[in-house]
Amino acid sequence: MPYLNNFARMAICGRISEYNEEAPSMGPRILRYVHTKQVKVKGFLVSRWESRYEEGRARLARWVREGRINYREDVVEGFENAARVFIGLLRGANFGELLVKVGDE
Repeated sequence: MPYLNNFARMAICGRISEYNEEAPSMGPRILRYVHTKQVKVKGFLVSRWESRYEEGRARLARWVREGRINYREDVVEGFENAARVFIGLLRGANFGELLVKVGDE
C-alpha cells in the first residue's frame, strides 16, 4: 500500500474466504493510504458484466495461450473429498483455482 501512486485506482473483487466470518478479518489497513494518496477504491461483482462473458472468456483464453496470464490450480482427487475441500475453499485454504477431479474423462 505505501507504493500506491497518488490518485491510484483500486478494484476489489473476490472475497469468498470472508463470507462466513463472524468477526472482521485482520487484513491490511488501507484507509490511511486511501486518504493520503487520494486513491479511488471501487468494489465490483463479476455478475455486473454477465452480458460480456463470452467476450471476456475469449480474451482471457487468448492471453493464457500467449503466456500473458499465468495461473495456479489446486486439484484434489476424488468426489469423496469434495465436501472437505469446499469448506476449505470458503475458509481460503486453497491458492488459485480449486478443482475436484472425479474421473479421467
